[in-house]
Amino acid sequence: MSVNTTPPFVTAGTVTSASRMNLLADGIQAAWTAFTPTLGNITIGNGTVTGKWFQQGKIIKGHVEIVAGSTTTYGTGTLTVGALPVAAAASYVLNGSPAGPAFMHNGSSATRNIGLAILTSTTSVFFVYGSAAGATVTNTAPFTFGTASVLTFTFEYEAA
Repeated sequence: MSVNTTPPFVTAGTVTSASRMNLLADGIQAAWTAFTPTLGNITIGNGTVTGKWFQQGKIIKGHVEIVAGSTTTYGTGTLTVGALPVAAAASYVLNGSPAGPAFMHNGSSATRNIGLAILTSTTSVFFVYGSAAGATVTNTAPFTFGTASVLTFTFEYEAA
């Protein structure tokens, strides 16, 4: 089997593990890349922030996890995450499109909430939870964030 850059992309032959790996390496399956998001109304202190993403064609996919430490502090107002790795197409922002699901846990009890990450600019999101209209996630809603609290979300959008 051989891989071509023009149609047909794969010619007749035996598909081996090595040829499957070559197809993966050639971009059918993109590799994860780490990135460091910026936080709005959260000073992470000794907590952790991890981000990873990949691109397939014009589609950007990724995941961010924020885990509060004992010195993490919160400002008042809406919690946001910025510096997404690739700018989103403007139509996603104009329509207030959800970037993906979000999960919140207060770290000290069984208090958990699910919500959505919503694109607020081409490179940042805010979060909503709850009712059909959605309430905005802040330092005190859907619960008071503190030590060991978790905010994690997955995103997918079209690149600009």
